[in-house]
Amino acid sequence: MNNSIAPLIEESNRLLDEAIKHFGLTVSRENIVVTIQSKGRKNALGWFWCNRWKGRHDADTLKGEAKEVLHEINLSAEHLHEHNMGETLIHELAHAENHHCDIADTDKTGRRHNKKFKAMAEKLGLEVEKSGSLGWAFTKLTPVSEKFLADIKFDRSLFELSRITPGTKGTKPGSRLLKCECPDCGYVVRTTQKWLDIGTPTCACGTEMEAAQ
Repeated sequence: MNNSIAPLIEESNRLLDEAIKHFGLTVSRENIVVTIQSKGRKNALGWFWCNRWKGRHDADTLKGEAKEVLHEINLSAEHLHEHNMGETLIHELAHAENHHCDIADTDKTGRRHNKKFKAMAEKLGLEVEKSGSLGWAFTKLTPVSEKFLADIKFDRSLFELSRITPGTKGTKPGSRLLKCECPDCGYVVRTTQKWLDIGTPTCACGTEMEAAQ
């Protein structure tokens, strides 16, 4: 078993390069930083975050002035082994391409996905379904995207590591009740990780609830 996440980052970058070429996208992979971080309170398989990093153009290194703004595609460390991160990378690449084309594909919170995201995700070979308050956020592989991953020989076996969620020792996966709280009114409910992976519930007051660690 490989105990380094470096090969995971390298394989993720390779997938993005191949997908950009295969699907004829305009976003540049050199403007994307792939990270592996804890999902925290997001309960997400991954995310795209624009303008999250900064670097220097090679020509400006000596001057130390002009800096390049880079975007982040993250894979949630807790889900590396259980989920096909090839699908997650394609999902987040759809966000990256929309951002590059100045297309708003979520609401201001970045959580509710609209039909513009659906259209781009489908262009990249994903099936898109509605997921409650998250809109068109639920994606899965289709024969088209599965063939793409097979053709580029995406090595899912590299993704053997996964970060342990505190408090899960000795419990059946997905069975432990987790707390969700409304950030506006404070109303609390409890649900399982299985349902949180689909989406967080909406409070009676209309606000999307947040899962506590």
